[in-house]
Amino acid sequence: MGQLDQVATIKLEGWERLERAMQTAPAVVDAELKAFTAAALMFLEGEVKDRTPQGAHGHLAQSVTSEAGGGLADGILGVVSSALPYAIPVELGTKPHMPPILPLMEWVQHKLGAGKNMNEIESIARRIAWKIKHHGTKGAFMFKGAFDAGQDEVKRQFLATMNRILTRVEGTA
Repeated sequence: MGQLDQVATIKLEGWERLERAMQTAPAVVDAELKAFTAAALMFLEGEVKDRTPQGAHGHLAQSVTSEAGGGLADGILGVVSSALPYAIPVELGTKPHMPPILPLMEWVQHKLGAGKNMNEIESIARRIAWKIKHHGTKGAFMFKGAFDAGQDEVKRQFLATMNRILTRVEGTA
């Protein structure tokens, strides 16, 4: 388990009706739930990427991926994550520490443009490093923000999926 093994759960209503539909038409239910899971994960992945701070190269946002896990007897499992080691400090913020200067210099150069000379870029980067050394960094909370903002949309998508399943299996929604 990693440093930040948090699970966010969205409670979806209607499992009893889906269980009955599963008895009648398991392939229909399975296909619809897989499509729902893929769409919900793509939506949440996009929400995280939109909230992710853009560094010098945008690698963190590019590293955010989603994956549907194995089915659960009473739920659907999906993961939106980043494998980059600095994703957690960006998400949660950090305590005061001395950061490496070269990545800060790259960031300063990216943000201020190529017109600045290297002495000026290094000076600005060192001032930023001093502030991080004494104050730490604030968290961006891009995963939490995406989850909080996206719950209602995921629930709406699930209800539409459930209604589609019930219409296909029972002829009613």
